[in-house]
Amino acid sequence: MIYNIGVIESEVEIFNNIQGDLSDFMLCKASRGDYVVAWLAYGVFFGKVGNGSIEFFNNEKPDYEKYLVKLRVFNKNRELLIWRSGEIFKGRLRTDGEGKDKVEFIDADQILLGTKSEDCNNSEFSRVTDGKGTNFIMPFPSLNLTDKKRLVLTTRNYLDSNAIGQTGIIDSRFVIISMKEF
Repeated sequence: MIYNIGVIESEVEIFNNIQGDLSDFMLCKASRGDYVVAWLAYGVFFGKVGNGSIEFFNNEKPDYEKYLVKLRVFNKNRELLIWRSGEIFKGRLRTDGEGKDKVEFIDADQILLGTKSEDCNNSEFSRVTDGKGTNFIMPFPSLNLTDKKRLVLTTRNYLDSNAIGQTGIIDSRFVIISMKEF
């Protein structure tokens, strides 16, 4: 597979100790329609940012303070990453198309597990399975997945060189979840 290296302006803001309510913090940095992936101690949840809240299937309201391991809120231009570090939460907000720093990047597509889907209770969500144990609820209605029609997660991988000239990935962010046919 051949990857193209691009160059983009990208700005990074680091949060070493996020204080206060995590939901409020996330919504302050997010936009309506952004995707959300939350890794909790008891499962992985996919959702979207709605009108003043993060929307998961069945109006699930995770206790982030107690169970959050890692969370990504993202769209084509920006990603907020939050992770637990001991008893505190840290974060990183990366925004492309802003800032004065230019960075090289490679976009890569990851095919998500799941070749079957069904709508969930007339909602904006679908259950994705593969017959081998994979079971996710995704924030997309009427997916109609098959072996040749799959969900794909596009990641952006940022590159830089170290002091001895070795180039490697210094950061990665989620860009979009889309449908692709193979």
